[in-house]
Amino acid sequence: MITEVDHHADLDHLMLDRGLLHLIFGYGTGDTFNAMVHLAKAPPSVPYTMIIKKPQLDLVLYLLGLFRQPPRKLIVVDYWKHDFAMQLSIRFPTLGIQRKFEPNLSDSGLLACWATPSEYNKIIPHTEEDVSVLRAYFSSASSNISLQEGSVLLFPTAGTQFSEYRPDWVGIVRHLSDLGIKHIYSNVSGIREYGDESIEGTTPITLSHRNLIGAIHGTPNIKIIAVRSGVLDILRFSDAKALVLYQPVPEGIFETCRFGLIPTKMDVVETICLNNSAEHQDLIIRYYVQNFLCSKLKR
Repeated sequence: MITEVDHHADLDHLMLDRGLLHLIFGYGTGDTFNAMVHLAKAPPSVPYTMIIKKPQLDLVLYLLGLFRQPPRKLIVVDYWKHDFAMQLSIRFPTLGIQRKFEPNLSDSGLLACWATPSEYNKIIPHTEEDVSVLRAYFSSASSNISLQEGSVLLFPTAGTQFSEYRPDWVGIVRHLSDLGIKHIYSNVSGIREYGDESIEGTTPITLSHRNLIGAIHGTPNIKIIAVRSGVLDILRFSDAKALVLYQPVPEGIFETCRFGLIPTKMDVVETICLNNSAEHQDLIIRYYVQNFLCSKLKR
């Protein structure tokens, strides 16, 4: 069991034991989720701590329920930017830092626990039985909100490469309404740096990661429209139908972060328009809203 949860406002007063393995979950929410659900199957073979960012505390505590061998200590730092691992390496230069993901880790020092999305399931594969166990665990999660069957939930914000992408959400909501969708929600994270996340014509909801997992797994025929972000990763074992939106990015970035590279139980379509035309992007989105997301036929 975890013996201690250690909170820090910054890295200035953080002290680390040189003899222990310190796993850093310093990237996005999706990276943290993917690393943890696979690492739970083959956790480190030596005593270890986890160093996480404060916004991911609820998610990490929830996922630790999957671990046979949890960390000795959970170190929580009030930090949310994407370069957290680099900041730790600067703060502790003598510990060194590796970026590694593999089963039964036995190193010591700082280790940034990360792989590209397509690699997690290759390094520590999930069997069908593993996936069934995960789906049962996530389906048992409680939620502080009940969504209507057939609802659409919008996720308008993202970090890293897609933080500036702003599709025509009002137009999307209008199209959904014209197609007869009565219950349209928008996720409001409350992160200050994201600014105003409200969308006209939707019901705003704010859910912790744990409650979001419970709500999606517990709602039949739920539909999602989201800018590519880690929230899709944490829902990938659900039966939701998801339309994933990408702003035009270089092909190398797109192929690195594509949600379609990760094994998922969701029914997914990914859309990207490479010519920077807002009109073309809107037409692509409208097509898939009508012919995939709101169609009764499964692809």
